[in-house]
Amino acid sequence: MEKKGKSGLYPREKLKLLARFQRALLLLIFFSLPIVSFGQEKKFTFSFKHVPISTVYLHIEKNSDYSFVYNTQEVQRIGLKDYKFENASIREILDYCLKGTDLTYEIRDKHIIIHRDYQKKGLEEMVVVRGKVVGADDVVLPGVTVLLKGP
Repeated sequence: MEKKGKSGLYPREKLKLLARFQRALLLLIFFSLPIVSFGQEKKFTFSFKHVPISTVYLHIEKNSDYSFVYNTQEVQRIGLKDYKFENASIREILDYCLKGTDLTYEIRDKHIIIHRDYQKKGLEEMVVVRGKVVGADDVVLPGVTVLLKGP
């Protein structure tokens, strides 16, 4: 016959109790871990007529955990449009809304950043202008700013 330990339990009972405690601890840890669902992206269904794109952004903000960061002047250049979406993901909505513009988006955590797409602007469009600005008496004018007109 086995001896009782200081706790009043036999060694085999101690092992059973320890195993139960370990199982309970593992279950507790497993259920306390955050659950991330990658396959279930929120879908949106809405329709707006003749509104700025910022109205679409506000609708998405109100109905999701996302927030938008953008330059108001750049977004206002898009103008008023009609928007209609049925079961569309945020990416599908943003792709449609920004198509044909020089704007793009990035999704970082729960923030959607709208900014200019500098890759669309080719380097061949940039022109370096160098020279001197002289007055009527052929004297160089210091600190002069030159403004180019045109598209």
